[in-house]
Amino acid sequence: MKFEGAIIEEQGIKFAIVKVGKDIFEVPGRARDRMISFQSFFPDMAIVFMAAETGEVPQFYGRPDIVRLMMSKPLENIVWEQYSFDEAAEN
Repeated sequence: MKFEGAIIEEQGIKFAIVKVGKDIFEVPGRARDRMISFQSFFPDMAIVFMAAETGEVPQFYGRPDIVRLMMSKPLENIVWEQYSFDEAAEN
């Protein structure tokens, strides 16, 4: 499985943001449970999920202070990288 993510350092906070589908926010607890699977890619970092359909306002899930920060930042400045769960299995 592949996904897009980015490591961001802003206002002295280093965290990861991961693009996910909107459906992850529809079931209570699903986003929290899925975050565990991303810890191998971003150890010792807070993780924030972002769901954004074209033309829609992005939705975020994660630490409230980071979510507020991301909601106030232009998303076009994020440098996204491709990750694969196959890579995590190799490490």
